[in-house]
Amino acid sequence: MPNTTWGALRFAEEFVRVKLSTLTSAQITIRPAQKSAGYILEATGNYLTLHSVQSELEKLETTCTSYIYDHTVSGATRFLFLDQNGPSDVVTFKKLKRDFAVNLNPLAVSLASMSIEDDVAETKFCSVLSSQLEVFKRQHLSYVHGTDTLKIKAEFGSIYVENAHALVSLAIVGTVEDTLSKNADPKNQSGQAKKQNLMRHKFIPLWSSGCWTAAFQLSSHESTEETYTLGIKAGKNHTMTVIYDEDLQFHDVEIPPINWVVVDVKAPRPARTKSRDIDFRVTVCSERKLDAEEKEEVMKSANYEIFKTKSIISKAPNGGLVLASEFLNKVAFVRHDKTSLYHVYRGKLFATSERSGQV
Repeated sequence: MPNTTWGALRFAEEFVRVKLSTLTSAQITIRPAQKSAGYILEATGNYLTLHSVQSELEKLETTCTSYIYDHTVSGATRFLFLDQNGPSDVVTFKKLKRDFAVNLNPLAVSLASMSIEDDVAETKFCSVLSSQLEVFKRQHLSYVHGTDTLKIKAEFGSIYVENAHALVSLAIVGTVEDTLSKNADPKNQSGQAKKQNLMRHKFIPLWSSGCWTAAFQLSSHESTEETYTLGIKAGKNHTMTVIYDEDLQFHDVEIPPINWVVVDVKAPRPARTKSRDIDFRVTVCSERKLDAEEKEEVMKSANYEIFKTKSIISKAPNGGLVLASEFLNKVAFVRHDKTSLYHVYRGKLFATSERSGQV
């Protein structure tokens, strides 16, 4: 497979296999290379179907030109300060036990930018959104990137910075935003780049979703779905993600979406606040979903068949979870998710998710 597709293929081989097989009518298998980086595609069929596969591979190489790492497209990441007035606003860092807290200094706002009327952060967000939408239009292929209808989501959390020592004494918005945006780019997230002590930020989500219902006073609860998600180690740097329903029956496979925009927004910290900062992340992604027939095919495939025929996870009498003994060293994580669906004003629907994290 072309190396420009490796980041999109990771943990999504079955999705690409099924979609490409449907498109070309060839029998296709995709597997990680064992002795080198990358993926190996094998196809069987007649002359026409194999020619179709070859044509798609050539299209992949010429169309998917953006580097992708961890399912995020290069150029997608941006770090912004909310309520900033300009690039010369002063930024303060506070040393914590391991990382740094970062915030605008409300007492040192740039006088040169006080007269700016436009929302600077909003303008910057719209710029990266517009740029990445053009990338999406040029490079999107449904059997690699999923649906052509983009999904936008917002998550609340807290932003922290590591390796900020060099900028602690003298930091301004322009420098901090540019540095953190650049170092968050997929090109600077690979194993070799990670070894460098670059100043980076991290976003720690808040899993509680109770605040959403308060924002929609006319909302009415429709339903709640409860699932358990397991990450199964399937080889070096390779994890399969499977989903069980509330009765712990194998229900679905999780395929990571492709992130075209990931903007982390640092919100102002209210004076005299003692709790953790509340910031947010805006993500624009293309989801990779299988239809019912495709999902059934994947769940019956050799890689996933064991999850249908063998009980991997069960509930203990005390309500906890128990893993089958032979999978104790194979399960990377277990996540408990609750997703609630609400009707809001004018009949619109929105969903909120609450995750207990690893259990």
